[in-house]
Amino acid sequence: MKHKTDKTKPEFWKMWKVLQYAVMDMALYTKLEFDEQIVITSIFRDIVEGRKLSVHNFWRGIDIRSRNFTKPQIDAILDYVNKRWVYDPSRPILKVIQYHCVAGSAWHFHVQVHKKTVFRGE
Repeated sequence: MKHKTDKTKPEFWKMWKVLQYAVMDMALYTKLEFDEQIVITSIFRDIVEGRKLSVHNFWRGIDIRSRNFTKPQIDAILDYVNKRWVYDPSRPILKVIQYHCVAGSAWHFHVQVHKKTVFRGE
């Protein structure tokens, strides 16, 4: 597991534990399956007036670089993580990991958790 900047190194250990576990699970999978390390690009974000609140504001979200993976690998990562982790059993449409692009950023993995997130395993 790598970090784009030194800022995210101590932040990783401040995240919710279940998020740490999900990310470490993803990191182990990508290393074993593709011999690739994940690169953490963003974790905590300050609350800014006028901006929508995000799981990043509450240590429940993390962004991970995707450009070092192929499309089939990205699909496999999404499938792996979302089969093993459930964001909120009462809202199955919501996922622990997404692959998206938001305004001002590149395509990336977004991993998020909720107080009801559970490990389902396989």
